[in-house]
Amino acid sequence: MLSSKISDLIAAGNLLSQEQSFCSSIAGYIMVFLEANPQRALDVVAVLDDLLPMVSSVNGERLAEERERLLTRSIHQNNTYSRSLQTVIESAHPYSSCGIQSQIVDFGKEVQFMTVQFSEECCTGQADDILWIYAKVGTECYVPVGRYYGDRNWPDRMLLIPGCNLWFIMESAYYSNDKPIEQIYGYRCTVTGYRYSEKDSDMILEEELTWICASACRLLIQIPSVKTVIAAVTMIEDEIDDIVRKHGTLLRKGLKSFPSSNNLKFLKEFIAASTNTVAGFLARWLMNEPVVDLYSSQLQMSDEETRLRIPTQVKLIPRDQYGRLAICPNMKVEITVRTGVASDNSNSNFYGTVTHKHSVANLPQPQSIKEPYRPVFVNKTRYVSITAMAAYQDYCFEELRLGCYKDAIMKEQLTVSQQVDGSFLANWTPKHGGTYRIECRLDGFQLAQSYLVE
Repeated sequence: MLSSKISDLIAAGNLLSQEQSFCSSIAGYIMVFLEANPQRALDVVAVLDDLLPMVSSVNGERLAEERERLLTRSIHQNNTYSRSLQTVIESAHPYSSCGIQSQIVDFGKEVQFMTVQFSEECCTGQADDILWIYAKVGTECYVPVGRYYGDRNWPDRMLLIPGCNLWFIMESAYYSNDKPIEQIYGYRCTVTGYRYSEKDSDMILEEELTWICASACRLLIQIPSVKTVIAAVTMIEDEIDDIVRKHGTLLRKGLKSFPSSNNLKFLKEFIAASTNTVAGFLARWLMNEPVVDLYSSQLQMSDEETRLRIPTQVKLIPRDQYGRLAICPNMKVEITVRTGVASDNSNSNFYGTVTHKHSVANLPQPQSIKEPYRPVFVNKTRYVSITAMAAYQDYCFEELRLGCYKDAIMKEQLTVSQQVDGSFLANWTPKHGGTYRIECRLDGFQLAQSYLVE
């Protein structure tokens, strides 16, 4: 019924500001009703479905000159506020003893509320030195806001005070002259006044109705707090979770290819983009823009002989598929130095080579054995050697050392820095004698070239 009356008044153009204020006042009660009765949200939306378009239509028919005039006045008021509605109130630093200081801040009737922010330096030397703050109510009445003294009683957050007038009174008793200046600093605060910006009542009514409709729609899609409904929703979620676990592969992206299929082999060759394969040649042919080529990029070292504990430089020159220098500041370059000839991409195994010399080709690698160390007792004799254990009796100490520590010790990651000419430079200092393999990765892809240094 209320919606019909408001619709008739809007259609006739007789909706007064008092009636619009009344509609805004009951908007809060409508929200309370919706929260208490979420099942009636659809009825509220149906009632406001005819009223909201009419209010929006009335607001849309306003003249552009009136809107521009209101906007200009609002901007002018905001600019005026930002320049004049803020002031700093402070006492003398240090404040005098046995005195009373009174200050009044009056922003005018335009201001609706004020904020007070105290400085961190506020402090009084004794409990008898007190700052009183009063807020004016009416014409001749002042209400106390707070009393502050000492060094810990001052608020560290902003005070929000209604009104437009504040009265600051600083009372001080006698104090000795030997007090530090920091303890008798006094007070300093920033007072900011905020006034209510004029806004069209029709726009306020439209915002209130829009907010009510949005809240009603939220309640429509919200799960009710009824136990039976929650149990039913939980059961449906469990069924969906079971279906996804069983048939989740149907929802995944990508191609379903077996490890030994030709499709997977073609994809790997296409990603590698090597000119030695048909898929790699096709990938290079499809590239219109220059890209960093793993086969054209060069890894260079100094021509001087590599010596122990003497730094040597390793340089990477990235090139594109046309052999030109490629400038890639965001490319991730990893230069790795390994002891021995084996690398991550090779099929050879260092420990397999060692065991092959002893004609034991079927022995597992030491790091794959999960047998914890324990002493062995044979004929009432206690052996503490690890090679006395049954799991390690076919290995010598040197084989166990090389097999268990080769990944942790025999690999070094060099720090790479980009040069002005676009190349990448790393310094490497050999610490032990032997054979080293220097490899490089560009954004995770292995460079075709590598160095073998002895």
